[in-house]
Amino acid sequence: MTVMTPQQWETELWTPGRPLATNDFGRGVFRHPRPKARGMRYVQHSPDALLRHLVIDVDHPDTALRAFDKGCGLPPPSWTAQGSTGFGHVGFALSGPVCRTTNARQAPLKLAALVQEGLRRGLDGDPAYRGQLTKNPLHHDWEVIWGTDEPWRLVDLAVHLGDLMPKSLPKKRALHAGLGRNVALFDALRGWAYPRRCDYNDQQEWEEVALAVAVNINTEFDFPLSLTEVGHTSRSVARWTWRNIKLSLSQYQSAVGRRGGRAGQGEAKARRQILPQQVRIHTTEQLALFTREDALMPATYPERRIMTARQAAKDLGVSARTIQRHVAEPREAFLNRTRARAALAAELREQGLPWREVGDRLGISAGAAKEAVRRQQQKASSR
Repeated sequence: MTVMTPQQWETELWTPGRPLATNDFGRGVFRHPRPKARGMRYVQHSPDALLRHLVIDVDHPDTALRAFDKGCGLPPPSWTAQGSTGFGHVGFALSGPVCRTTNARQAPLKLAALVQEGLRRGLDGDPAYRGQLTKNPLHHDWEVIWGTDEPWRLVDLAVHLGDLMPKSLPKKRALHAGLGRNVALFDALRGWAYPRRCDYNDQQEWEEVALAVAVNINTEFDFPLSLTEVGHTSRSVARWTWRNIKLSLSQYQSAVGRRGGRAGQGEAKARRQILPQQVRIHTTEQLALFTREDALMPATYPERRIMTARQAAKDLGVSARTIQRHVAEPREAFLNRTRARAALAAELREQGLPWREVGDRLGISAGAAKEAVRRQQQKASSR
């Protein structure tokens, strides 16, 4: 195993542009330029928007021993930093950042929360640790032991944890810790907001009510989140629901009912009756017109389309698969046309024409022309 170096941690893995840092929590935590923050005892290990490290706070006098003990079944850490008492922080650098913004996908964040909880349980870490600032592994006050220089993928950490990896986050909000609190707050708040969005006509009022509900949910945690984190989550949920939810709960349920059973069939039939009646398709001699009923007939219409199945499906209000099933060029004709195009592309290329001109003559992109020739040559060599 190659060992990480302080230079690697500083230049490659410590990414905040203007991190929070302090020498004494009693005097407050403020943002500083990186050169100044580098010399402080506690620093922000990840930017606000991107999680680059999973850090566990271990309140035991054998932090390093716990972290590097292979018998515990834990993945090797990237670094540990502990004080004279042996209490310290254990850090696991991530190969790819986990987004924590309002537009972030919840699946990676949930996985990060599960992995963090598994690491915390394995190290018997402090559940109250907020995970924002860490003991600065570049500071001389701490005894630092560097671990593996390979950043971890979340999936690899989950696999390495084995039985220590929790299958799900705690059901009771009070038991959530670390990133699990953010996930639990988001899920609870959106569950409250979805059916109530249309009860409000003023966006500012809606955001204020969502914030109040989020603050109330946060009080149920044994170790509540900061008001700043609660505000970010509430604004994310409130603004998304304001933009995307336009139906009340009863209207939504009615719409769902119409999509299923007889009501759904009747709605689909009525929808097809008002769909565009014509779609253009391509033949070798002319552009023919065929009606919507022809397109949806059980028998396949053996002609090449001049538009994609997705575009035709959007115009007709049916699925792309329906278009492909009923209106499609015969397979043999398609293969013959593809071979002829590839042969012509190869011939034009042999004449010294650049790929862009080859593509222009064939009506395709330069990349498509190059790929057609490559596939033809590959098939010829395999015979």
